[in-house]
Amino acid sequence: MANNKKRWLSVLALLTLTLSVLPAAAPSAAQGDSRTFTETGKTVKGKFLDYWTNHGGLAQQGLPISDEVQDISDLNGKTYTMQYFERAVFELHPENQAPYDVLLSLAGLFRFNQLYPQGAPTPKVSTDNAVTFKETGMTLGGKFRAYWESHGGVAQQGFPISNEFQEKSELDGKTYTVQYFERAVFELHPENSTPNDVLLSQLGTFQYKYKTDTSFVDWTGTKRTLAKRPTRIVCLTGFCEDTLFQLGLEPVAVNDTLYKQPQFWGPNKTITAIGGGFGAPNLEDIAKAQPDLIIGFQNIIGQREAIEKIAPLFIINPGKFEDTIDNVRIVGRLTGKSYLAEQAIKKFYSKLNGYRAKSPNNKVPLLLFGNSVSFSVFTQPSMPGSILTAATYYPWPAEGGPLAPDREPGSLQYSLEKILDKDPDVLLVITQGSGATGTLTQILSANPIWSQLKAVKNKQVYDVSFTNYVTGRGLVSLGLALDDAMMKIYPETFPKALP
Repeated sequence: MANNKKRWLSVLALLTLTLSVLPAAAPSAAQGDSRTFTETGKTVKGKFLDYWTNHGGLAQQGLPISDEVQDISDLNGKTYTMQYFERAVFELHPENQAPYDVLLSLAGLFRFNQLYPQGAPTPKVSTDNAVTFKETGMTLGGKFRAYWESHGGVAQQGFPISNEFQEKSELDGKTYTVQYFERAVFELHPENSTPNDVLLSQLGTFQYKYKTDTSFVDWTGTKRTLAKRPTRIVCLTGFCEDTLFQLGLEPVAVNDTLYKQPQFWGPNKTITAIGGGFGAPNLEDIAKAQPDLIIGFQNIIGQREAIEKIAPLFIINPGKFEDTIDNVRIVGRLTGKSYLAEQAIKKFYSKLNGYRAKSPNNKVPLLLFGNSVSFSVFTQPSMPGSILTAATYYPWPAEGGPLAPDREPGSLQYSLEKILDKDPDVLLVITQGSGATGTLTQILSANPIWSQLKAVKNKQVYDVSFTNYVTGRGLVSLGLALDDAMMKIYPETFPKALP
């Protein structure tokens, strides 16, 4: 218990900083006693107090770190009366009969999906008196099984959603053997004697901080803390429009027309325009929009000081699709739309994993990018390259050429001679911007080497969308780019896009 209190004190100061953005307090419970905890100043009452008392109390649930609040479930997007504790989140479900009128949030599942969307790193299957759950395919054994069975089982902890693996704790920086469950995370502490050799991670603390945090660190490493959740957002990059659309929000002003694409609001929609060039937006137009947050691309770094006289600036420069997912989560958290952000991420991973499972992996595709004979290729650590690397065979590491002048992450200058060495089966060609004198395909076709390429001989060269593959940068655009690429590379396997 002393160890748990020390860990609580290490995060107490951080938690108090986030109280100002807590959702509005819920009505008081009509029945039951109440108890105020001097350690945190929070009161637990009614059905929540009954549940806390009868289901492990301090050791199992931890101290309360919030009052009762109206909050949105990460499971179904509905609003419930909730209360946050160090190790759990209570939800009131008056539509259910007792004892199911108080349920625990699936905080373990939510955190696992955030940290490990593609599964736990280097998991180890327990062989110590182990049992495998058909519901999840995961195995539980040893001291973790003994704790699970003696501390509420499925009702309290949920099913295991991972096997055992090593994880660095955010609270003390040490590495522990852990196992994730739907409602809990077990940590093995062999330095402690029984029964304290298995401890619960402070899921409630992590979830509470996540829900109430209005700070962000952008691509430049700059940290900003917003005074309140933003409701008037100016978009200076396509990622912003793409993401706000998925969150059910609209920007107050934009500096392009991506939003008019049919996958977003459509051609009949009008949003206030920001004048100036892509790298030099008109500051007066931005100020007129009265934003409380501005989201822009790395090309406006030089204007940061001037722009932030108007509102905080969140600069992005996603190199791989995982960077976009991180940014979607940040915007979802800042705007109070985490549920919709997670749904969008889940949908994208479902599509990506579907393509990976069915891909024949017997062709070599390559993404070309540019608007002149000095073109570049998108390698594995680029945005479109990372998607293809995750979905199929894409053997183009970040080597073989200098960095491209377009400053796109993972974009390298190349020559047709180098491409001929590997002689790809399919070429996906992206013409950059509107200043080219024809498509990149047309420009490169003047080079005699072009006609020697296998893809050219077999008519497997495709001009693809600059908007979806490059400028969109959000999950809608990336999903469309992935659909387009896989249908062109493997038309027999994917005659139509996966859902």
